[in-house]
Amino acid sequence: MQKYKSRKDVPEKYKWDLTPFFNNEKEYDEAFKKLKKDVKDFKKYNGCTKNSNLLLEFLEKDTEFSSLLEDVYAYAYLINDEELGISKNMDRIAKVNDLINEYSLNVNFFNSELLQLDKNEYNKLFDNKE
Repeated sequence: MQKYKSRKDVPEKYKWDLTPFFNNEKEYDEAFKKLKKDVKDFKKYNGCTKNSNLLLEFLEKDTEFSSLLEDVYAYAYLINDEELGISKNMDRIAKVNDLINEYSLNVNFFNSELLQLDKNEYNKLFDNKE
């Protein structure tokens, strides 16, 4: 088994390819900034289960946001695991975890709102008359 003194010495074929998430750290930083800005918007959807158009808007935004958040999360953790102990990477993980917490706080209304709907209110969301 070959031993390497530094990650720089490891041949590229043995390194993870993180480009399915982001091509470089600049792209990652841009995505993180977008998420950090957009996470605040979820508060305005409180009560969205009373309006089918608003509910659809919320669900579409939540799906898009969650997908990008998953990429940001995976990239942050994988790049940290490449070489442990790098403070920049540990800081990146802390920021991602803070973002996840903020997101959770901003959307925590949704499940309880949805579960509180009675059958008629729920069915009305699919009438497409609004």
